[in-house]
Amino acid sequence: MSDKLAHITLSVFYMILWMSNDVTAGQQCKAVESTAGDSLRYHQGQAFSTKDRDYDSRSEEKCAVSYTGAWWYNGCYASNLNGRYLNGEIRSQGMVWKNNAFSVKKSEMKIRPQIFQD
Repeated sequence: MSDKLAHITLSVFYMILWMSNDVTAGQQCKAVESTAGDSLRYHQGQAFSTKDRDYDSRSEEKCAVSYTGAWWYNGCYASNLNGRYLNGEIRSQGMVWKNNAFSVKKSEMKIRPQIFQD
């Protein structure tokens, strides 16, 4: 990884809608502002998979196990901010966004309810 990539800060703001409180219900998301691209679009409609709760679209593989982190996996991923930091190594088990060209060192995800007014 180049030194230029090592110190870049990118951000994405999403509007995410869950259709119910059921964990098997998928999320619908839309990137509303981004300097990092939209890596959740591929996972549109997926429920959140963990090592012990497999909701990804692959029957032959548990993505949360194979890619070392819980996420809204489709088949298996275009992003995973819950993977391991691999010191920039190119491996799919890393914490990645957009592709697995390098492992992200740090990510921060904040979720809050949106208040609707009539």
